[in-house]
Amino acid sequence: MREARNVETQETRNDRLQRNRLATREARNVETQETRNDRLQRNRLATREARNLETQETRNDRLQRNRLAMREARNVETQETRNDRLRRNRLAMREARNVETQETRNDRLQRNRLAMREARNVETQETRNDRLQRNRLAMREVAMWKLKRREMIDSNAKDYPCVKLATREARNVETQETRNDRLQRNRLATREARNVETQEQCVHRLQEDRTRHAQRRRVRADMNNFHWENAAFEHDANISYECPIGEMSFVCEHCGARKWRLEAPGMCCANGKIRLPIIGIPPEPLQSLLLEDNLRTKAFQKNIRKYNSAFRMTSFGTTMKHNPAPAEWARTSVPCNRSAPTAR
Repeated sequence: MREARNVETQETRNDRLQRNRLATREARNVETQETRNDRLQRNRLATREARNLETQETRNDRLQRNRLAMREARNVETQETRNDRLRRNRLAMREARNVETQETRNDRLQRNRLAMREARNVETQETRNDRLQRNRLAMREVAMWKLKRREMIDSNAKDYPCVKLATREARNVETQETRNDRLQRNRLATREARNVETQEQCVHRLQEDRTRHAQRRRVRADMNNFHWENAAFEHDANISYECPIGEMSFVCEHCGARKWRLEAPGMCCANGKIRLPIIGIPPEPLQSLLLEDNLRTKAFQKNIRKYNSAFRMTSFGTTMKHNPAPAEWARTSVPCNRSAPTAR
């Protein structure tokens, strides 16, 4: 085999490699999942044995050949092929990260730190400057992407509530560990964005922050100094009456009532001590007026609030009024409520 390889021409070698690639592709297409797993396991064992037996010189030569082959492949690939390769790499990396244990993760991070330290120790000043320049460009691209994303969200203000709702749902189901990891990534991303932003971008960002904080302080001051008595009769268009109490997203575990986040737990049913009976079937003719579909019931349902206001009874009281009018005109204080009225 070695003699045949030595005497073959470049054209013959390319033709042989092409036939081998086609044959391998056909074999891969017809193999089952079990056969594939068995083949990959054999390959891993063979590779591990070969790695254990190779010398340092052989290893360096192999890595150099791999780097050259990788560089050639990267130079000829299209943008679409590159995006597809990066996407597959991200998916494979995510799957590997999800199944690794804490011990495996710590070991991997330790190896990465050692490899990074070795690479830093042997790099020249020119290589270091080139690496730092690439990092700055990459961070600048990330900062520009975040700025464009923020501008896109601001321009699509009508869709922003949907984004906020989706973010709120994701926050509600995340664990404490996931939250800490997200906050750590945000802190690192913010730090990187701060390092690469220009002086003009920094001034613009600080100005926006000052404007936003001043607006919040103004709203809080208006809410604290506002007199709520008779507020409905003295509406002021310059005052924001919005109260940021959030949404009724919390549900009582006893009665199922929807509540705000800071609402007391016993406000609805006293923590399950109060249980209201199920509403029964209303008597006639109220049942027909509520359930039937005719002109009479439609007129009743349309004016039901007026009927309720006309027949409701509230408590009120008056003071004894002394005047020279006849005795039969004198009015006494008579309280009216839902119970039987009694004279004072």
